[in-house]
Amino acid sequence: MVGSEQGDLLARERTFMMTNPRTNYQKTTVLAFSLHASSADHSLPGGSGFLCRLVPAWLCGTFVLASSAGLWAQTFTVIYTCSGPSAPSFGKLLSSGNTLYCIGSGAYGNGSVFRVNTDGRGYSTLKSFSPAHASTNGVLTNSDGVAPLAGVVLGGDTLYGTTYEGGAWGMGTVFSLNTNGTGLTVLRHFSGGDGKAPYAELLLVSNILYGTTAAGGASNRGAIFQLNTDGSGFNLLKSFAGTDGLLPLGGLTFSDGVIYGTTYQGGASNHGTVFSIHADGTSFKLLKEFTGQDGSNPRYNLVVSGTSIYGTTEGGSDLSQSLVYQLSTDGTYYRILKTFSALDPGSGTNDDGYLVRSGLAASGGALFGTTSEGGNYASGVVFALRMDGSAYTVLRHFSISADNSDGVLTNNDGAQPLPSLVLSEGTLYGTTQAGGGAGQGTVFGLSIAPQIQPDPISAATATNGFALNITGYSNQIITVESSSNLRTPGWQPLQTNTLGAGPVHFADLNWTNHPQRFYRVRAQ
Repeated sequence: MVGSEQGDLLARERTFMMTNPRTNYQKTTVLAFSLHASSADHSLPGGSGFLCRLVPAWLCGTFVLASSAGLWAQTFTVIYTCSGPSAPSFGKLLSSGNTLYCIGSGAYGNGSVFRVNTDGRGYSTLKSFSPAHASTNGVLTNSDGVAPLAGVVLGGDTLYGTTYEGGAWGMGTVFSLNTNGTGLTVLRHFSGGDGKAPYAELLLVSNILYGTTAAGGASNRGAIFQLNTDGSGFNLLKSFAGTDGLLPLGGLTFSDGVIYGTTYQGGASNHGTVFSIHADGTSFKLLKEFTGQDGSNPRYNLVVSGTSIYGTTEGGSDLSQSLVYQLSTDGTYYRILKTFSALDPGSGTNDDGYLVRSGLAASGGALFGTTSEGGNYASGVVFALRMDGSAYTVLRHFSISADNSDGVLTNNDGAQPLPSLVLSEGTLYGTTQAGGGAGQGTVFGLSIAPQIQPDPISAATATNGFALNITGYSNQIITVESSSNLRTPGWQPLQTNTLGAGPVHFADLNWTNHPQRFYRVRAQ
C-alpha cells in the first residue's frame, strides 16, 4: 500500500493506493476499510465525501481512495453590507426559511428590527424604536423601548424581543411585532422590582416566554422571569443574590423541562456561574462557579446535548483570554475543550482567534463560534471544533481592514464578528460590527456541509467484492454512490443508512462487471 498525506488535520488531502501485480481478473483485489462520517464537503466532482476508485487488476491492479480537503467544507458569502440604520447591533440573528431577522441601530439611534433574505435581497426595516426622553437622572423613557441588544425569537408570524432601556420606567421592555412590521405591542414595562435591563434574547417554549434581566429583582442583581405571549401571566422565577450569581447576560436554553443559563459575575469567586432551574421556577441549582483559573465571565448562550452542556467564557484562565468548556448537566464534570492563544503584541494577530464574543452553535457532533479579535488579520474568526475538543479549525479569518478617507475601517467581508451566530440548514449566519464596504459591518453566511472523515485505513484482500464500514455520529444519514466515469459521473445511489452506535457495512459484489468503478460516501 502506498499512502500520502499533506496539510494539517483539518485541511488535507489523503490518497491511498494498493497494488497487487499478481492479481488477475478471476481473483480481483478487494480493499476493506473504514470511514468515519463526521460532518460535508462539495469539493469533489459532483458532490461530497470520500472518493474511492476500484479498477480490476487486469487493467492496472490499483485501488485509490482520495479524500477532499477540509474537515468542514465552507463557502463564505457577504449577504448584506450594512450602513446607517441597518448597522448591526449585538443581537443574535434569527433565521426562518429564507429570511434573516436582525437588530440594527434604527432611524433614531434607539435600535431597530430589520429583515433581509439569505440571498441579500428584500431588506426592510420592520421597526425603529421611537425617540426617548431623558429625565433628570439620565433615565431614558419612551413608549416602546430603547436599545434592543438581544435578537428576536419567532412564534408563528410574531417576533418577540426585549429592549435594554426605555419604556414607561426606563428599565426596558418585552415586545411583540408581526413579521411584516405591523402590530408592535409592549408586553411588559419593567419597573425594577420585577427586573431591570433585559440584555439577552428570550426563550419561547409553547406559548410562554422566558427571559433574564441583567439587574433588578429583589436584590437588584438580576432575575429570571416568565411571561405569556399575550403579556399575561408574568412571574418572577428567580432573583439573584450575588452568591448564586450576578448579571445574567446570556440567553436561556431549554432541555427536558429544565432551563440552563449563566451569570457573568457572582458565585463564590465572583467569576460567574452556570445554573439550572426547572421551568416552573423550582429546583434552582448552581452547576458551576468559575474560579478565574478555569474560566471567567460566561456571557452567552449554552448548547445542551445529551447530558453535556457546552459554553464559552469571555474571560479565560491563566492560559487564555477566552475558552470553550464542557460541563455535565448535573454539574459533576467539567473540562476545558479549547483555550485561545495570546495575541502578537505588535500586530494583534494569532492563529486561532482571541476573545470569544458569542455563544456556540452545534450540529453533527461539532461546535461553531466566533472571536471578535485575533486571527491572521486581527479582525476575528469563525471557528469549529468537535464536542470532544479535538479538530479545532478556523473556518474564516476576517480580512484586514483599511482606513478610508473618513477614518472608517472597511474591507470586503467584515470585521469583529458580533455575538449573533446561528446555524440553519447547513449554513452559519452572523454579523460583524465593523468592516464591509461602508465600514459599519456585514451580514454573512458560511455554508457548513456534512463531510466524511477517514479513520486510519486497514486493507485486506478477498475475491469479487468491495466492502467498507462507515462509522460516525448517531442519526447522521449517509449514502454510498457509484459511478464509472468522473468526467460525466452520473452518480447512482447504492445504499442509504442512518448511522447509529455501531458501523454500517457496505458491500458491492458486482464491481468486477465494470472496467472501472468509483465510489463515494455522502453525509447529509
